[in-house]
Parts: sequence; structure tokens; C-alpha cells
Amino acid sequence: MTILAPAWSRSPRPEFPLDAVERGISSGLVGASCSALANGRVVQCEVLYEEHPGLGFGDAALASLRQAVLSPRTVDGAAPNSKVLIWLAVTNSPQAN
Repeated sequence: MTILAPAWSRSPRPEFPLDAVERGISSGLVGASCSALANGRVVQCEVLYEEHPGLGFGDAALASLRQAVLSPRTVDGAAPNSKVLIWLAVTNSPQAN
């Protein structure tokens, strides 16, 4: 089973890569596949798509996913270690506190 529309208890919040800032890029899209554990953590993530390869968007997304937690309702009914497909828009804008 693959979770296609994850809900988050703790959302991934990737830091904007410096290489992209230096090149005047203001956003990037990353697609990743991870395994969802019963406790909501995502592990064994890999980047499947990176809009601007080589500028650090994929690495930023992976780092933020290590801190993220899926909402329990997202993993209810899913087999342990189900795959989750995650799309992250990484933008260079101040985040609300």
C-alpha cells in the first residue's frame, strides 16, 4: 500500500539551499518516497524528483523528513513500512512562527 496524500503531525520544513539563493532561484519542488512506520516516522527516504538538481533541494528535503512525523490517521490501516509518496515545495520565504 502506498500513502499518496499524507497528513502531518509535524510537517517537514526544509531549509532553503544556499546554492539556490546564490543562483537567484526562489523555489524548488522535490518528490520523495519513504517508508512509513506505525509511530508516524518516515525512514528510508529517497529523492525521486528534484526540480533543480545539484542545488541542494533534495538534501534539504531529506533532512527535513528525518524530523517530520505523519499523523496517526495517515498510517492507520496501512501495513507497517508502507510506502509514502511526498511532494515538498521548497520556497525562499519567511515562515510563520
